[in-house]
Amino acid sequence: MKLDLDFKDIITYGSFIVSLTVAYYTHEVRIVKLESEAQQDRKVIQEIKDELKEIKADIKELLKHNKL
Repeated sequence: MKLDLDFKDIITYGSFIVSLTVAYYTHEVRIVKLESEAQQDRKVIQEIKDELKEIKADIKELLKHNKL
């Protein structure tokens, strides 16, 4: 099987492949960045939950003292 490609076809297909490759890697970089941001968000949410638990415990303690 012989391909009948001229220089213009090779440049056209080559640039198309390069464009697809760049788009793919750009997409991958975005995914990694979003995953990192999501992980940081989960960490912040966990910290907020922990602080809320501490506040809840403090409120319970204050209510106990006020009942006495």
